[in-house]
Amino acid sequence: MIRSTLAVAVVSLFSVTGCDRSAEQELENAQEAQSAANEERAEAEREAAEKINAAQREAMEAANEAQRETAEAQKDVHQAVGEGHNAVMEAQKEANKEGAEAHREAADEIADARRDVVAAKREANRDTAEAQGEANEALREARTKIEEERNELREWSQKQVAEIDRMIADARVKTERADPTDKAAFEQAMRQIEAKRSAIRNDIASIEKQSAAGLSKFENRVHNQVDDLRNRVEKLDDKL
Repeated sequence: MIRSTLAVAVVSLFSVTGCDRSAEQELENAQEAQSAANEERAEAEREAAEKINAAQREAMEAANEAQRETAEAQKDVHQAVGEGHNAVMEAQKEANKEGAEAHREAADEIADARRDVVAAKREANRDTAEAQGEANEALREARTKIEEERNELREWSQKQVAEIDRMIADARVKTERADPTDKAAFEQAMRQIEAKRSAIRNDIASIEKQSAAGLSKFENRVHNQVDDLRNRVEKLDDKL
């Protein structure tokens, strides 16, 4: 039962195909696998507790039955007292035999019940450990995917900023031939561009702080900032 439930959770984790699978989805599914493992552990513990209670009830019933049989045998002994000494001795012997047999049977049932309980606990612990191990592996894979996405976004952003730096350097070369008015307008526009470029660099430096849930929105924001900055530099360059 634990294996089947966990299998559903793990299949759900990898249901998103190819590279389109997002880290956020993988982490969410990994957390679902962890939740499933916890639920299965609780179910296994409940089943083990039920088996223990059932075994204890059976053992108690066996002991009570042994006591009843012994009492009945003793009753037969007392009834035989009036029939003579030999009859008393025979009845006592039979009573002892029946009592011993009843106690042996009760002891055997108790031993069987205890073995069943130990086996149930061992199986529950094994299944729980397997479920926990698979849930942990799913979480590790999700976290690895998130880290890969962070690294890819960082690398892409740094390349884009480096390309914009090159565009700015080329535009500055053009200003050497521009008249003072155009050069002043260029420097004024560059102050805004450099402020936005600094904002992008700060965002790139904060990638590690982004959660899996917020990484997608963060990526969109950086893309928009880079596109806006590139457009500003291109327009400024066209005016020179």
